[in-house]
Amino acid sequence: MVGCLFYRPGGRVVGAPACRLILKKILQVKFFVFLVTMTDSLKDCKMLSTDAQIRYLVQWFHEWSDLQRSDFVPILAEKYANKAYVNGIVNSIANVNCQEKPMSLFECRVKLFREWFSQWSADQKESFLKQIKEIDSGFADKLNAELQNGISENHENGEGVLED
Repeated sequence: MVGCLFYRPGGRVVGAPACRLILKKILQVKFFVFLVTMTDSLKDCKMLSTDAQIRYLVQWFHEWSDLQRSDFVPILAEKYANKAYVNGIVNSIANVNCQEKPMSLFECRVKLFREWFSQWSADQKESFLKQIKEIDSGFADKLNAELQNGISENHENGEGVLED
């Protein structure tokens, strides 16, 4: 049997039953503080101005690897083309978690992009696209090809645009 000792302020050591109660209270308070902090952060995130949202996304784009940028091409194309892409559907299905695996930072940022984008004006959407294209001309070429052809380089096997 494992014993539980807990040091209380004032120099008193408390045995197992009292220890469990004290630790439980501490964990409840810390968990509550964590939930409050997380909730406040989410509120702040949703209350960002559109300009701030675009600045965050542009900064994140700077940080993304070439592979992440390639993964972002069909997501961005889907938003700007107003068409349903096979790749977009596959991406949506891939995001359905059958496991209790947390989202990656990239997935979280893409989720925020999708939520924010729908609230932007046409001018804001164009401004964002212009900034992204200025950062990476190779990305701009891939995006333009995706928008014009509806077929990404990764899907040359005949999967293309699903017409409405």
